[in-house]
Amino acid sequence: MKAKWSDKIQIDTTHFVCTSPAVTPTGAHASEGNVVGGPGVEYQRALQLSIPVVQPQWLLACLSEKK
Repeated sequence: MKAKWSDKIQIDTTHFVCTSPAVTPTGAHASEGNVVGGPGVEYQRALQLSIPVVQPQWLLACLSEKK
């Protein structure tokens, strides 16, 4: 799998990977319940640009299926 990570949506972004659409404080994790407010800017941008939003488990499933 040839994947590239970025914390910003760019012209070549094909998928947006996130565990939660909510904003988390710097250094916090959504799984710990440290969510603040509504959806983050990058999440909203992915939706506006019709970029598929997926969870990390989806990436792992693709890797195991060699897709």
